[in-house]
Amino acid sequence: MDRNRKRAAAAAAAYWYPEYLAGTCYADLVDSIRAQASADDTQPAEASTAPQTLYGLLHADERPLGLEAAVEPAAAAKAAARDADAGGDGPTATAGSAVLPLPGAWSAADVAAQITVAGGVDAEYKATAGKSGDSDAAAVRADHAIPREAGVFYFEVEVLARGKDRYAGGGRADGSAIAIGLATATASLAKMPGWTADTWGYSAADGHVFEGKNIGKAYGPQYTAGDTVGCAVNFRTGAVFFTKNGFALDDVALGTAKPLYPVVGLRAGGDRVRANFGRLPFEYDIDSYVRDEKAKLYRQINAFPPPVGAAGLSTDAATTETIHRLIFSYLAHDGYVDTACEFLRDVRREGDHGLPAPDAVPRDSEAAQRQRIRLAVLEGDVDAALELTARCYPGVLPANPGLLFRLRCRKFVEMMRLCGDGTAGGGGDAAMADAGAADALAAAIGYGQELHELYRAAEDGAAIAELNDVFSLLAYPDPRASVVAPLLDPAGRKPIAEALNSAILVSLGQSSVAPLERLIQHATQVVHELARTNGGQAAFVNVRHDLRSL
Repeated sequence: MDRNRKRAAAAAAAYWYPEYLAGTCYADLVDSIRAQASADDTQPAEASTAPQTLYGLLHADERPLGLEAAVEPAAAAKAAARDADAGGDGPTATAGSAVLPLPGAWSAADVAAQITVAGGVDAEYKATAGKSGDSDAAAVRADHAIPREAGVFYFEVEVLARGKDRYAGGGRADGSAIAIGLATATASLAKMPGWTADTWGYSAADGHVFEGKNIGKAYGPQYTAGDTVGCAVNFRTGAVFFTKNGFALDDVALGTAKPLYPVVGLRAGGDRVRANFGRLPFEYDIDSYVRDEKAKLYRQINAFPPPVGAAGLSTDAATTETIHRLIFSYLAHDGYVDTACEFLRDVRREGDHGLPAPDAVPRDSEAAQRQRIRLAVLEGDVDAALELTARCYPGVLPANPGLLFRLRCRKFVEMMRLCGDGTAGGGGDAAMADAGAADALAAAIGYGQELHELYRAAEDGAAIAELNDVFSLLAYPDPRASVVAPLLDPAGRKPIAEALNSAILVSLGQSSVAPLERLIQHATQVVHELARTNGGQAAFVNVRHDLRSL
């Protein structure tokens, strides 16, 4: 298990995405991979036996499919892409299948001998004697195939220099020394992009676009040293388009389901280019383009008729009641009973009488206790949360040692926060404040020693790593201004509070996941699977991101 966690964490480090992809399915998958790599096994098992209702999703007992396999982003992912390419099929999409990292550099392996790569983004053609010709063409592919889950991928290439002895082509207009475009994993690196099957290229010498053969067609302007040329692939439309110095040109149909790689071809000594795969600002406004593509999709979604209503209710009334039930169950599930009752009063005033009256909602002490525990964690009072949990639900923490460990680590973090946030005492007197901070630090060190004694024999590498992380707060005079400052973020309390609330619910024989959360999980997984299958429209949906932006 420890080896798998380390592998997953290393894989997660290879994943990134530029800002224009933040609202896509790919960003959601990457965020899930990162979360999986940093999570431990504290998620309690389901124990609900509630019947399935509301389209079979609200109280489903089975957990939605997740990213269960540790992801190998480099060799394994590329091998999978090559296998799919060689077989003539698109990338497969199964539960737990690898998610490809985005292209981020020119490959050190998929490069012709005549080209040198520097810094991962610069490519230069080595000088050769005499006039350059067709046989001197050379290309380099990016390090990863473009994931279809991204929906759109865009990169730019700045032409830093053109070779002095560019091939004149004997009067032929298609003799280009530089071409930028796309290629499959098995396409030849000894030809210019676009000149062989399964490649597409935009030529510098004549502005022609080449689509799998060495006869181009008029497309756009020529480009030379100082120009920046971009290439965007859109899996929804099945097309590629190029840009020059920030201005978009026409779409070119792709007509393939094979994995595609960014590629650049050079042919003359001195040809030199620099790629930007999204880690720096672009010349072209790709952000607006992706927003427009996403807006087109949501216009289609909003025009889609709502589901058929229940007997005796209009469709709109049934949909509204379903939404109200989801909201009410979410509030009640998380222990916000008073808020849930106020919500019921509001919806009943609006005419929705399908939900129970507020007076009919049981005011059980259990919900209030869970809420007190939850608030204690959210306020940073871990001791109070531990004491309340042990008193009200004595079996929860012994049954969830990983959760207890996270709570104890959070307590240490909160003690370190107390040392530096000015609340350690003093009442405005500097000397007393210093003394209070010193006492708080001594208390934190003492508690850290207790933690070390409790877990020093732990065989769980992830637990040891987390202890080392939180103990690293002691290494800095002001942890808030250090590289470990994110550990002190109060936002870190929320996932622990939710995990504790879920564990308590499971101990009571209830579902650890609210119906609304369950519905979001199912919707998210459906989108993931659709996007993995063929990209397309589903790739432009990021369920949680889109809900937050409503």
